[in-house]
Amino acid sequence: MTGPGMRTGPGMRTGTAAAVIVGALALVLLLVTAWAARERAEFAPRPFSDVDAALAAGGIAVCAVADAPDPYANQAVASRTLTIASDCAASDRTGDRAQVLVDRFDDVDDRDAAVRAHEVLLRPRGSGVSYTFGELSLLLRGDTPTVERAGDALTAAGAR
Repeated sequence: MTGPGMRTGPGMRTGTAAAVIVGALALVLLLVTAWAARERAEFAPRPFSDVDAALAAGGIAVCAVADAPDPYANQAVASRTLTIASDCAASDRTGDRAQVLVDRFDDVDDRDAAVRAHEVLLRPRGSGVSYTFGELSLLLRGDTPTVERAGDALTAAGAR
């Protein structure tokens, strides 16, 4: 049905397609916003040893510890990188190792900004998982069975 002032044809289809695209982009933006605002752990004092204890409770061994600054978290007051495995001696042979980058912060906004930076900068996608654990941010990196077990252990201890 057409009448004076009503458009039909290719121009009408272009307008509809544009509306669908704008709607889809709005939905994607809403989903990304909801994901980015997901719950973080309560900001409270946590020593580095709590991470070690959580991993040990999950059957994960700390094979090496290096105290070095995190280049992506310059607001951190202390940083530590843990090399972890289910079995440190066997991991030399099997390659089943992972890393946990642990940063301590004096401010909740700094901690959460560092976690967001880790989430955005991780390449290739899926090469790491970020957590908050009290005043600590945790970045679990690797592609081994140890990563999944370590993530489960950290989550069970209260990491988010």
